[in-house]
Amino acid sequence: MFKSVFTKYMLGFTLVFVLCFLGFSLVIYGYVSEYATGEEMKNVRSTSYSAKIMLDKMYENYFALSPEREMPYSSFLEEKKSDVDAAIDGIAKFGGIGILVLKGGVVSSGTDGSCVGLKVQEDFDSSLYTGTKKSVIEGLIEKECYISAVRLAGTEDNYVLCFNLTDTTAALSSKLIQAIIVATASVFLLGLVANYAISYRMTMPLREMSRAAKRFADGDFSARVPVRGKD
Repeated sequence: MFKSVFTKYMLGFTLVFVLCFLGFSLVIYGYVSEYATGEEMKNVRSTSYSAKIMLDKMYENYFALSPEREMPYSSFLEEKKSDVDAAIDGIAKFGGIGILVLKGGVVSSGTDGSCVGLKVQEDFDSSLYTGTKKSVIEGLIEKECYISAVRLAGTEDNYVLCFNLTDTTAALSSKLIQAIIVATASVFLLGLVANYAISYRMTMPLREMSRAAKRFADGDFSARVPVRGKD
């Protein structure tokens, strides 16, 4: 009888603990993943607009210093390529974001030098790349990531294109899962020890009654069970 009750106590505790931690873990994982995803998308979008503002300002300042000179944006990107490269490299370092500058459908500058000179598909539509969902650009960005494309000043076909270099959401989720497993195992072991001690103490009267009943069955009617508490 004691073994049966004690086992039920332990199994009940284990079941409740596992279900509670499973529910807790799922809720925390969902909230953290959603937050990380939102921050990653926001980072890509904000970096693309920051790069656009920076390049547009450089373009304006270039003509302010030399008002007698006029050149289209594409010519500016080509003539001042070293300055453009330095500007986007500086911006990219702060956010862990890749930046490409498209000039007439061709990559003229970029934090990834291997992309310079590559062409985007002819039907490239910047409105599809807003940084709100993962996508790819055939021949340019083959790995699914958040991409944000923003048109540079003027009416020419020039864009600044930003994308996340690493999947921080997946990395954070992996770390979170590891933390949950370690925390769950630690708390479970401590709880198991505590529950064992509590359950053992709670079932002690049952063990004493069981022993007394056996003595009664053997003809020893002097056996007594001490009463502790009012339960």
